[in-house]
Amino acid sequence: LTSYNTGVNALKIDITPIKEGKGLSLVRDVELDLAWEDREAGIRLLAPWRVHAKVVHAEAGYLLTGKAQGSYMAWCDRCLLPLEKEMAVTFSECFVPVYQGEQGNDDECRLLENDQIDLKEVILEKIILELPMKHLCSTECAGLCPHCGVNLNEETCACKAPPDPRLSKLSQLLEPKGGGQNG
Repeated sequence: LTSYNTGVNALKIDITPIKEGKGLSLVRDVELDLAWEDREAGIRLLAPWRVHAKVVHAEAGYLLTGKAQGSYMAWCDRCLLPLEKEMAVTFSECFVPVYQGEQGNDDECRLLENDQIDLKEVILEKIILELPMKHLCSTECAGLCPHCGVNLNEETCACKAPPDPRLSKLSQLLEPKGGGQNG
């Protein structure tokens, strides 16, 4: 038995229809508003996220597999301008009923409570783990001038970089010294 369901904000999958028979499955194609933001990192998920999920009643519990696609907003780490990026994640999670999990069945499986699988929790965890460490508006982003702050993608600046303090002793070699014919 395979059933298809579509909907908006269907964050939980009720496994009751497949509870009585191993091998039965449910398929869900939904759009989710994940409403997640990390203000400190400046990252926000943009709605909606398209999710295709399948739950199979397996021997040891329930297997949730699927794919989620959507976009997020962040700030470029070089030029500090806002950017929007698309991303897709795949997921595969095992769930066991609470009473079965209490028997120490498998540490790799999540506990299934009230015969419902929370899609939001699974997908958010996967998205957060797959977000890049560095967000760039483009790989060629020149960033900001470290001296005057101008966006080097939009204009050039006339700043002269100060000498490297680690090389200050070398510059003394070029300074004229007294003595000789001229001094």
